[in-house]
Amino acid sequence: MPMDEIVRTLMHGGDLENFPAEIANGLITGRLRIDPDKRWNDSPTFKEMVDIALEFHGTLSGYAEPEGIVFHTVTIKADAPTIERLKERLGERYPDEITEVSPGVWNLESVVGLV
Repeated sequence: MPMDEIVRTLMHGGDLENFPAEIANGLITGRLRIDPDKRWNDSPTFKEMVDIALEFHGTLSGYAEPEGIVFHTVTIKADAPTIERLKERLGERYPDEITEVSPGVWNLESVVGLV
């Protein structure tokens, strides 16, 4: 996602696709507007989603609204055994849907009920 598109989306709202994890982490630790403790139902918190994206050199997808930024999907590169270990590590707080979208590329998607 080009930087000018990121800035425009953060300022005016809209979808965030393939959002860089490093920038998302800066939005959590900086003074902007991601609530690190927000999450979808029993899925990982936004901070945990950013941490997963950073760990696996992934990206995030979501959207920006005037109230803040919301992430719903982490896309990472990993093999199936690594995904299983990640599920175990997260316990009951793993995303609603985990899908291999192409060989070795996974979407971890949280889709229901923002809390």
